[in-house]
Amino acid sequence: MALAALDDLKAMLSIQQSDDDALLTRLLAAASAYFEQQVGRSLAANDYTITMDGTGWQLVPPQYPVISVKSININGKDVTESTDYTMDGWYIQDGVIRLRGSTAFYVNPQFTPYGFRPWDGNGNVLLEYRAGYETIPDDVQQAVLEMAALMYRERDRVGQQSHNNAAGSTVFYYAPPARVVSTIQAYRRVL
Repeated sequence: MALAALDDLKAMLSIQQSDDDALLTRLLAAASAYFEQQVGRSLAANDYTITMDGTGWQLVPPQYPVISVKSININGKDVTESTDYTMDGWYIQDGVIRLRGSTAFYVNPQFTPYGFRPWDGNGNVLLEYRAGYETIPDDVQQAVLEMAALMYRERDRVGQQSHNNAAGSTVFYYAPPARVVSTIQAYRRVL
């Protein structure tokens, strides 16, 4: 899925005809795929079902931010949503799933000085959830548009590293603009 709209790219390039629509659509798809590959995750909202390792009081799935949770099962036990701090269960905070109460810990003084041990385990969490952005953030759209526009403008120089003529030599340098690199870094998976 393209992270930006064809009409926005055409407006950026001042293109009014539809002759290059197929090419522009492919460039948007390529720029979107590059952006998502660089940040290490999908950005458009989607539903996921995964098995993951339990790591204690929070679950950090590979796709985020978490929008909603359909179900969580830890060690074969369904976990309910915690609607206030006095209730055991899961809740979403800052786009991450957190566990509270006996859902996250059980009492056993031999393991930690506080008497708690996280529900750690390999592949012991089954999670059904929705994550990503229902509306792609403006800075992401802009970065994808800039990459696609750059690819369009440089389409005649693909594979060409330099050009010599009577006026001199020109060396072509291919890299995303600094603004795009900065946006990629801001969305890169660091959890």
